[in-house]
Amino acid sequence: MLSETANARGRRNPPIKWGVVPLFVLLLVLTLPAWPEDKGLKPLVGQVDAKAIKEKLEKAKGKVLVVNIWATWCPPCVHEMPDLVKFYNKYKKTGTVFLSVSADHPETVKESVLPFIKKQKVTFQVNVIKDTESPENITKIFDKEWSGGLPATFVYDAKGKLRKTWYEEVTFTDLSKVVDKLLKEAKPPSRD
Repeated sequence: MLSETANARGRRNPPIKWGVVPLFVLLLVLTLPAWPEDKGLKPLVGQVDAKAIKEKLEKAKGKVLVVNIWATWCPPCVHEMPDLVKFYNKYKKTGTVFLSVSADHPETVKESVLPFIKKQKVTFQVNVIKDTESPENITKIFDKEWSGGLPATFVYDAKGKLRKTWYEEVTFTDLSKVVDKLLKEAKPPSRD
């Protein structure tokens, strides 16, 4: 579509190709950073499969590990997220490893997961399960009896042994109590 305009002197300007303007705006929007750097909100979002999760569990041995599996479409998951963010921010310097796994479909990362973690001020890495991965393969890693219901939180001690499981919303207080106990157990005895 072409349109002619007049300048301040009454002369006709050359026609503008309106198709170029939306293209320019689209390119500008696509090149903007997804997260404002000054807000400190630049969580990492990646995809994982059963093999990658097993590797992360193995790598965490020697440290207390908390795994939380959630989804943006799960009301209890949404409700517990502020407590998980608070937990992560308090415990990240204790050596506790926090593994966040989203059960959202990978194709919904841009329209669901990213806006959600931005709104929740999530600062930890979020791992989305690859769409090629069977949910059963994921659930078997944590508990062969787990139905796959969300949210689910698993706490492992420094030896890699599963010590506590929640198949419901977890609170900051409940999670902290368990992790504090495991951190004390993991400390080597003091030499007096």
